[in-house]
Amino acid sequence: NFSNIRKEKVKPDANKHIYDIENFAFNYAYTETQRSGLVEAEFLDQSYNGGISYNYELGDLTIEPFKNSKKLSSPYLQLLKDINLNPIPNNFSFRGDLSRNFRKIRYRNTDYTPLDTAQFQKTFYFDRTYSFRWDLFRSLGIDYSARVNAIIDEPQGDITSAERDSIWTNIKNLGRTRLFDQRISATYTLPLSKFPVTDWVEATAQFNTTYNWTSGAQNQLEDFGSVISNTRQQSAATNFDLVKLYNKVKILKDINTPARKSRSRRPTAPNPADTLKKASDNKALIGFLRLLMSVRSVNVNYGVSEGTSLPGFLPTPFLFGMDEDFAAPGYEFILGSQDPEIRRTAA
Repeated sequence: NFSNIRKEKVKPDANKHIYDIENFAFNYAYTETQRSGLVEAEFLDQSYNGGISYNYELGDLTIEPFKNSKKLSSPYLQLLKDINLNPIPNNFSFRGDLSRNFRKIRYRNTDYTPLDTAQFQKTFYFDRTYSFRWDLFRSLGIDYSARVNAIIDEPQGDITSAERDSIWTNIKNLGRTRLFDQRISATYTLPLSKFPVTDWVEATAQFNTTYNWTSGAQNQLEDFGSVISNTRQQSAATNFDLVKLYNKVKILKDINTPARKSRSRRPTAPNPADTLKKASDNKALIGFLRLLMSVRSVNVNYGVSEGTSLPGFLPTPFLFGMDEDFAAPGYEFILGSQDPEIRRTAA
């Protein structure tokens, strides 16, 4: 058993490269069990597990052309000053895992001699995951992840050298896909805080979509095909900071700001009648304004979830859920389209 075998950087602060060996990690495990007895003349159970993972983290490569511009120092030009672009994804990773189990059992006759034939039980899976994160702008982030489960088909019975070559060919072809699952999400923060008039409002919009391909029965694919499905979730969240809005008006800001006690060495005595009338008027006005400002914040959330399932799909996924011709099921369906005409287009 070898777990998470990788090379550490000799200099942690050294430059990172996409081809660095430190980006890779490996694991391998092998287990074998053998036994024989009065019932079983031969029992062999083998388990192989191996995998490779890759992860690359990029530094901050954000381009800000107007960051140091003095001509855009006005708060009303903050949106232009904060223009930024990240041309390269922040992170991308890959993981591939091979898992094979082989079991062979040969029983004995009633006279305890071994049978001529043996029973076999075999499974061989090739699982892969892909993901990347891209903060295209500081206000817009995109996440992508995909999972593939494939079967490495093996010939029946014992494995000879010729059959071993066939298995390696199936591995090089990445096996026979039986499940493909893909997720894409994007989050956008509206730039309302960049304007003095709307800096009391925070709003974000989120878009999530999934695409799934599930293989049908192997001996019925040409007749019944596979099943594809997608989901689309759109949501928006808004927060209104009303205290920040109230504070834009001087009289309301004074009410929201507790008065500080001042120390005066020579207090002067005001006219008691004027003071009483003024205090009475201010108290009523302040009480009324405080009542109006009793609502301190408002949150509004909105969301819509939709989904489509389409059986009888014949092609198999190649890249990003599309077939080898990049024609089916179409980028619209993969990105969550709920157009019911998809069934006629596919037909």
